[in-house]
Amino acid sequence: MAEKKLYKEYFQIDPKYFPQVTEALIKEGKVNWKNYFANDSFIAVLKQACDMVNGLSPLSMFTWGPYGSGKSHLLLTLISMLKAKNEEITDYFTDQNLSNDLLNKFIAMKNSGKIITIHRIGSSDITTETDLVLAVQQSVMAALDENGIDNQGSASMKDSFLEYISKPINRTYFDSLIKEDDYAWEFPEMSVDDVERIITGDNAKQSEEMLRKVMTVMKNIGQYGILKDTNAMSDWIKDIIEKNNIKAIIFAWDEFSEFLQNHPMGLTGFQTLLEISNSHPFYFIIVTHEAEKVFADSKAAKKFLDRFQKPVEISLPENTAFKLLHQAMKITSDPVLAEEWNTKILPAVNGRLSEVRKRILSFERASSSKKSTFTDDDLQGVAPIHPYAALILRQIASMFNSNQRSMFDFVINESSDSQGFKWFINNYSPFDRMNILTVDMLWDFFCGKQVSGLSDDVRGIFLSYDGLKSESLLPEEQKVLKTILILQAVSVRISNDDLLSPNAETLDLSFRGTDWSVGKAKAIAEGLREKGLIFEKPMANGKKEYCVANGNVGDGIKKYRDQAIAETKTTSLITIAGLADSVVIPKPVEMRYKPEFASESGFTTALNNQLRHSYTERFKIIITFALNDIEAQQVKNHILKAVSSPNNDVLFIETLTPMGKDLYDQYIEALAFSKYYSTKDGNQAKHFQNQADGVLRQWKQNITNGAFTFFTPQNPNGERKANLSDLQEALKRYDFQTYVSCLEQYSLNATLYSAFNLSQGAELGIKQETKSAYHVANKNLSIENALSGAWKVDDYWKDSTKQSLVIVKVKTRIEEIIEDSFKNNNGEVSIMTILNEMEKQPFGFMPTSITSFVLGFCLKEYATSNYFWSNHSNTETMTVDKMKIMIANALNQKNNPSKNYKDEFIVTMTSSMRSFLKGSSAIFGIPESMCTSIEATRDQVRIKMKNLQFPIWCVKYLIDNEQLANPKSTIEEVIDCYTGIANTANGTQESESKLAERIGEAFEESPSIIDDLKGLMSDNKCRDGMIAYIEQYKGGELRQLAAEINDNGAYIDEVKKKFNAGDGNWVWSTQTADEKILGVILEYKIIRESNKSLSTCTTLQDTISEWNRRTNNIKMPCEVVAKQVGDLGLFLWELSSIKRNNAIAEQNKQKFYDLLLTQRENFDAFYKDQVPYFKADANSLLSDLSDYEIAEIYNSLPAGQFTKGKTEYYNFVQGKIDEYILSQWKKKMQALWHEKTGTKDPVEWSEKYNTPILCMVSEEQRPIARRIFDIIKSSNPSEDDAKAAIEFMNSTDFYDRLSDGSERDRLFMELIVGTNSVLLTDVNDIRSKLRAKLLQESPYYWFGSSEVQKYLKSMVDKEYKLRGSEKASQIIDRMDTAQLREYLKRRIDEDAEFGIQILKGEDGK
Repeated sequence: MAEKKLYKEYFQIDPKYFPQVTEALIKEGKVNWKNYFANDSFIAVLKQACDMVNGLSPLSMFTWGPYGSGKSHLLLTLISMLKAKNEEITDYFTDQNLSNDLLNKFIAMKNSGKIITIHRIGSSDITTETDLVLAVQQSVMAALDENGIDNQGSASMKDSFLEYISKPINRTYFDSLIKEDDYAWEFPEMSVDDVERIITGDNAKQSEEMLRKVMTVMKNIGQYGILKDTNAMSDWIKDIIEKNNIKAIIFAWDEFSEFLQNHPMGLTGFQTLLEISNSHPFYFIIVTHEAEKVFADSKAAKKFLDRFQKPVEISLPENTAFKLLHQAMKITSDPVLAEEWNTKILPAVNGRLSEVRKRILSFERASSSKKSTFTDDDLQGVAPIHPYAALILRQIASMFNSNQRSMFDFVINESSDSQGFKWFINNYSPFDRMNILTVDMLWDFFCGKQVSGLSDDVRGIFLSYDGLKSESLLPEEQKVLKTILILQAVSVRISNDDLLSPNAETLDLSFRGTDWSVGKAKAIAEGLREKGLIFEKPMANGKKEYCVANGNVGDGIKKYRDQAIAETKTTSLITIAGLADSVVIPKPVEMRYKPEFASESGFTTALNNQLRHSYTERFKIIITFALNDIEAQQVKNHILKAVSSPNNDVLFIETLTPMGKDLYDQYIEALAFSKYYSTKDGNQAKHFQNQADGVLRQWKQNITNGAFTFFTPQNPNGERKANLSDLQEALKRYDFQTYVSCLEQYSLNATLYSAFNLSQGAELGIKQETKSAYHVANKNLSIENALSGAWKVDDYWKDSTKQSLVIVKVKTRIEEIIEDSFKNNNGEVSIMTILNEMEKQPFGFMPTSITSFVLGFCLKEYATSNYFWSNHSNTETMTVDKMKIMIANALNQKNNPSKNYKDEFIVTMTSSMRSFLKGSSAIFGIPESMCTSIEATRDQVRIKMKNLQFPIWCVKYLIDNEQLANPKSTIEEVIDCYTGIANTANGTQESESKLAERIGEAFEESPSIIDDLKGLMSDNKCRDGMIAYIEQYKGGELRQLAAEINDNGAYIDEVKKKFNAGDGNWVWSTQTADEKILGVILEYKIIRESNKSLSTCTTLQDTISEWNRRTNNIKMPCEVVAKQVGDLGLFLWELSSIKRNNAIAEQNKQKFYDLLLTQRENFDAFYKDQVPYFKADANSLLSDLSDYEIAEIYNSLPAGQFTKGKTEYYNFVQGKIDEYILSQWKKKMQALWHEKTGTKDPVEWSEKYNTPILCMVSEEQRPIARRIFDIIKSSNPSEDDAKAAIEFMNSTDFYDRLSDGSERDRLFMELIVGTNSVLLTDVNDIRSKLRAKLLQESPYYWFGSSEVQKYLKSMVDKEYKLRGSEKASQIIDRMDTAQLREYLKRRIDEDAEFGIQILKGEDGK
């Protein structure tokens, strides 16, 4: 397979691409000002420059823009234009399509006189006024030199110093000074000569740094031979302008942010220089990366910026950014690759991204200032960068206060750590699955390693990534999380731009055009949200944004004190301090009041909230708080205005206890230190936070103990309440005056005015009992006492002497509501209707515990079997439990409204309802005692239906053949009504009670219907009815199929299985039944078609088993075979799924059948001859094997390979092939050995002849022979070893010796017995004794065996003792003296031990 080409082979980053202007590039002349893309910011700068030089504005210029916005390039272009020829400027204006009027104005200004331009970059090293003087003076003097101006006013600092040290005494003095302890660290081991050399050297930066150090020394010793401050500098500059007739000096200072940040308040010295322009044309053009944020506060910012013309924000337009990105990509010079890129790859990539570009271009931006200026061509030009990633790239780069994190640095960076665009093209291919640079791929460069140079809020967002345990997330989850964090960071800086906000749509847009499906990113985000890693923040217009929490941590307590002050607003303290709890509304009327809590700043919002809401029988009230007396007066003014407005219905409580300066100062200090220590010392941070919380608790307590003013529409001037108790009494009195018959006027335990255990309260009221929280020992606070006169008194409300009692008024009104509803709503009344009416004046019921008790008490007469309970889906006999639950449900709905709430009713019993209950009992054989309500009857009918094989509607298809007393239509209607009642999801518009009424009315009209239905509601009738239904369905197709496969009528049971598969059969409609019958028909078609290839089956499961048996005999994985067999592959995949699951998925049955029709015969052909497919697929593994051998290998493979994985299968096949090949070499080796020796292996030969075979090999061949013999007797030799053995056997010449018995004996005696043969002479006897002795050791191993030699020695010793010593003596006896002497001498020479014995004998020892 050819190696994929990377993007870098089609294009590279242009080495001449320098859109990011740096000081080094400017000095090297690598930045061309004519390449700058003019935009609105540049035009504004040109106009201001013209006005400034022409004297129309005496103020300098201030420009700012984030890193990467092109501000440095803009400044270079302006400076260059002031030096350029008129023709060059004209050409530039023409190329950029700029205004002719502006061109003429600019050229006129440029040519109006001598203009000196100064271009300085950087200000981080300017920390003192001295540094500022030095920097300005040196820059001005360099510009004067460049322009050939000799008259430079006062001598320069350099010249002054050089003149100073030219005198020997001064030179010696200065040399000694810089070696003293005070200065030695600034001039380490340096002499005055070293200082002079650096100052006069070519390195301007080193020279300037050394001059700065020299200036410090000179000032300390009182030698001011230089411009000592900005006032002197101002005079010097004015002098230069006047003496040289200069039209203007323009000092363009880039990267000036550091100076402003280092001097947030003390800018007096620089402001002195700014004021020169009031009298002399000396102007600054200041360039920073931010505007107001670089100052200490807004006041300091205004004071400084007022000395400039209106600041100009430099921004890189989106279309310009995209053009620059495109410009960076230099297409390869290779014509073939260039054509492939331009005609195939780039169009393909952009084709996938067309919908993305269309969506971006059509996006409604939040304001005209954010209007998209780019075109489709601009977006196509950035490929393979995703268009949305390019858009985000331009924004995210602007957030970094660093050139190392600019858009352009991203383009040229190729580090694997940072992973910029150049790295991307060096590592990715157009042919990769993920071949587009998406938003998440910006992470490593901008957010992954370093997040310095960011605002605290943005940094906090990026730092939260690691805090979210991102390493445990899946790669795709990480991609989505990174994208969300990047978008959130961008939206922090650029708000109200939907195209840049982290919402579901932009998240989807971020991955649109990649291999991710639409909605995948959102689904992953939802998963992250469910894990608690992100959340959705509600936005305007019902929109939501994904986001994570982030925190800000800075340095220095002042910063945190300022932050604490900024954060500490009364509105936020209301929540933080829990001030709502400081004004306690009395428990009996707590639910009556709907409070909002407001400060001066939040008053209007709170008032609008209250006016916008409409609460049922509640009082809207606003409770106000103030930090100080000024806020308190402002709040009171708001209240007086609001309470007096027409139609006002809001009440107001003014708390008269502001926080006060003392508590405020304590709180700010504690909070600031808590913030300061939050990242340094957790314990300290907690300590100070506790202090801050304690201050808030004190304020809260002061409010509770203080006074209040209560404002009402009736008393708009307010009434002062001296304490909380007085206020609470006023709140209760206001309620009682409005709701004169309210329950809260009862003196009861306060807990009864909350909402707890409402069902228990209703039950106790019904039963007229008290217990648990509804019972108190203090009789004066008891419910019995409150309801005195009605408690356990029958018909108490009818007693004329008790009509003034609150409970009598309540009961009378409830009776009126019930009576009216029974009359107008068909004998039923809703519990919610009762409650809604009782909420109104004069009762004002609230959803409390006492209300549940009183409702139960007043409705106890309806909690009997004389009434029904209903919710219009179910109807049952009314009970105490039903009544208490419906009361509790209604009150809970008031407290916590739910869309799932279903209204409940008290229903009277009708005659048709009774007929329904009685008739149902008779038809289904249910005891009448179990048919006491619609719901009870429905449940019993369901039980009866469940015992039937099929739904009761089936019998409608038998009616034509039945003898019935009533019309068919009447019977069918009643059957349908029963079906509807049994199935609560019956799909009709009628409730259970309505259906029951219809059935009852039918029974009353024709009682014989009951007998007709009794005869039809049987199991056999329902089964016969289903058979009749199937027979008429689709012309009896199912029965015909059943006959074809000989299922012996089992098809009806197959249909029955479908009915048994889910809910009770009463839920099955004819439509659902049709679907299930169709399912059986499809299964039978599968059986019929399969039987053409398989053994005859009558059930689907048998058919599946047969197919599984077939595929089990396929010895290749499905994924291997499917690639070779064309359309048959789809069928094989289905068979694979069946094999794995032992079933055909319901949704796949039709697909399987369709494939079965077209591929069955193809399968049969493949099944009968599988080897060719095996050969074709495993060809690379089967090289050099014959077809016979390939077939042998395939047949040796075990069954069950069809569902194996490809990798596992190939590894297994390779092993089998290796095993087969090896077995062939082993056979060849063993066959050759047998041919040569007549034995199985060397061991067997050795055992056959009781002779180690190694004896038969020459000494030279013995090492190789030993190895070869080991191979031959090995059970699993390698192919190379087998080949080596065969080669040895074919080349050796010892076979004749092997077959020669005398040679075997000779070599055995020589090499095994050795010198022992003097006494051991019978070779066969020796062999026999060795075999007997060494039973466990084969003769093959006797060669070189120590055991063998040990045993032979024992045999020799024995033989020597028996016969050997006597023979030796006889030989000595036959020797003469000379022979004996000669023998002894030889022994002495050869045997030291023997010689020693001779020596011992001579000594007499």
